[in-house]
Amino acid sequence: MSFKATYLDGVVQDRFGLEASVKGHTMIQLWALLSSCAVVLVLLVLLSIAQALRVRSLHGLLQQAHEAAVRQQATMAEDQAKIRELYSAWRAEKAHVEQLQRKLLLLQTMHE
Repeated sequence: MSFKATYLDGVVQDRFGLEASVKGHTMIQLWALLSSCAVVLVLLVLLSIAQALRVRSLHGLLQQAHEAAVRQQATMAEDQAKIRELYSAWRAEKAHVEQLQRKLLLLQTMHE
């Protein structure tokens, strides 16, 4: 036997048009359904908040990692510039030593 609810005060009509009072049982089911839906909605809101906090935390970590990478890249660029400068100075000193060695050899041959 199926019931078709005509209004929410607890009186329903069956398929033959006979009214039956099922106020207590139907209202309990309705409130159970509504409270279940409310619990599901609250859980969804809490999960959404937790997910938003997690995304915010991950965003902060990602931003920190990006800033660290930018600082490291700047440090590496400075180090590479220093290395180029030192290598250039080393080549200049090497050339100067070679020039002094040639002068020394020339002076030694002149005094002999």
